[in-house]
Amino acid sequence: MNNILLIEPYDILLDKYRNNNNVAIYSDKVIRCWEKDKKNQTSINISYPSEINKGIDVETAKSKVEWWMPIWFRWIGEVDDYEIYRKSCLLYIINLSQTLIKINIKNAIFFTSVSHHIEYSFIEVACQIAGIKQIYLYSTSFGSNAKLLPLVQHQSIQDRKVLGFDISQNSALAEIIKYRDNFLSNKPPIHNEKVDVMGRSYYYAALQIFKISMKKIIKKVLRYKVDKVKHFIDRRFDYNSRSLLKIISKQNNSLAYYQSKIVDNSYVDKLITDEGTLPIIFAHYQPEATTFPEGGDYSNHVDVVIKIRQMGYRGVILYKEHPASWLYYSKITGVSRVGLYRSQEYYKQLEALGCIFLKTSFRLTERYINNLLPVTITGSIGLERSVIGLSTCCAGEPWYKGVPGVCSIYDAFKEDGVFYKPQCWQFDGDLSVKWLDENISYRAINNYVGIGSGITSSSEVDKNEFLIEFNNMVEKLR
Repeated sequence: MNNILLIEPYDILLDKYRNNNNVAIYSDKVIRCWEKDKKNQTSINISYPSEINKGIDVETAKSKVEWWMPIWFRWIGEVDDYEIYRKSCLLYIINLSQTLIKINIKNAIFFTSVSHHIEYSFIEVACQIAGIKQIYLYSTSFGSNAKLLPLVQHQSIQDRKVLGFDISQNSALAEIIKYRDNFLSNKPPIHNEKVDVMGRSYYYAALQIFKISMKKIIKKVLRYKVDKVKHFIDRRFDYNSRSLLKIISKQNNSLAYYQSKIVDNSYVDKLITDEGTLPIIFAHYQPEATTFPEGGDYSNHVDVVIKIRQMGYRGVILYKEHPASWLYYSKITGVSRVGLYRSQEYYKQLEALGCIFLKTSFRLTERYINNLLPVTITGSIGLERSVIGLSTCCAGEPWYKGVPGVCSIYDAFKEDGVFYKPQCWQFDGDLSVKWLDENISYRAINNYVGIGSGITSSSEVDKNEFLIEFNNMVEKLR
């Protein structure tokens, strides 16, 4: 009886779980499973469904596909026919959902922190329609190789929480304290991507786009007579070179506009004197999984500001752009798509809603502790401030939701909310250290495979620890 679905597992796990009748494997749009006491493999190709069962909630599937549209905008530059493609995706989800029910899958394990690509969003929706728990291996900020914390969700990211199984022999307390001390030393998070200086050059990015274009032309010439039939959900195309140039050009122009509008610290000090406490939005680099899907209903900063206004706050809102918004090219992710989320009109929308722009170098020094309340979607600032005993408003669905000092946008800006009680912004940071210790120690997995970084460890100790801890999780899920 199959109980657990491994979604595109690493080779070392394929070798371990092949022929295991409790485990099925999804890869290349095919589900492979094994019957009890048999080594014969059953392969099920996921294509269009030949029939649709009465119990499948098609309307919910449709609405969930619509919710995932920001992922489409990020990765799909063009399709042959957008509406037909959407129906293809819906049929794929329906068939996959019916298949998972048929083979009795109860838990699906994703080897990523969160669904942030097209196909994985389909798999997640199919699991939700089929009533299957989705388990993600979330790359945290703790440990030399960023420990993986298993998170479980049922119907959406809004109900996501720590899985909570004791599967490891390792405490995370020392690493949590190290994380806190690193922040107190004004150092960036250890696992932050190191940005190449060239990546901040518009012209360097344009050159990379030209190279990408040339490679595509050469590839087409070499494969001129090769007819490779794509699966129907893969019949989509990324942004072409011309579109990418438009995106980085829009990014360049919008950031120039932002810089022309920034105010200095003395202006901020005057605002505090005139108005008292103020919210300050620490913007995210976008597009990125930390705002969608992790932002939930608040994947755009404009939505965050609208909600703050709707809650009744009428004063100035400070806005600090993320420094990585000036990144045009990354060796990891390629050409930046910031221009999909930043434009002059975007900043004008924020201005119309009463936002004032700050330098990216602006820091929340001790003088601002009782005057400025940070607002983020799911940013690490919420966790960093929590471990030193300072409050933060997180509008989205961060993995650390529930840690002391982190409040929702509703709890921050309701009539008697946290924002209006600066005397409550400080608390005992040891409470947060304790919360993290209780949720991570003995419950995280060695990140031997490099989820989040793409770098596999060369250590045999890490490898063996990963295999043992992962298997402990699988056994407890059965």
